[in-house]
Amino acid sequence: MVGKFDDEPAGAIGWSPDGQFAVTNKGQVFRIGSGGAPPGKLPPLGQPRFSPDSKWLAYGSADGEIIAQDFAAARTRIQISNHGGANPIWRRDMKELLYIHGPALMAVDIRSTNAGLEFGVPHELFTSSILKNATCDATPDGQRFLCLAPAPSNPLDDQLTVLLNWRAGLRR
Repeated sequence: MVGKFDDEPAGAIGWSPDGQFAVTNKGQVFRIGSGGAPPGKLPPLGQPRFSPDSKWLAYGSADGEIIAQDFAAARTRIQISNHGGANPIWRRDMKELLYIHGPALMAVDIRSTNAGLEFGVPHELFTSSILKNATCDATPDGQRFLCLAPAPSNPLDDQLTVLLNWRAGLRR
């Protein structure tokens, strides 16, 4: 790998499917194994995900919106979500970009044109209470989803019991 991660921990890392690049949530871009210089630095990214063809990068912006960006031409930056979003997911056939908005899984249709990609209007696929803090991915056909969510809190796990005069309870 060319380039060195700085001393601060980086969270989410997006790997390009072609294996050429890695992008951290801090916006660091690394070219892998080619001996070339890193192509630059991006703004801080939330959950960066490369498109299946490695040409686009979807991520959560600092203001909480989902952005799709042409990876080669960083100036092409398209806001996908309207009211916030997280955890972008590219469908493998690149016909949809999915993301989580609160308890809803949202989808944006994608059309490939000679000029690049055209993104449609976000629409809700379904809602589920587990989506709010989940990390998800789609099956290759885009028909099923696997979501990892924090386990519900057990109220007993949050209790602390202090037993005073515990010796009185011992049997002699």
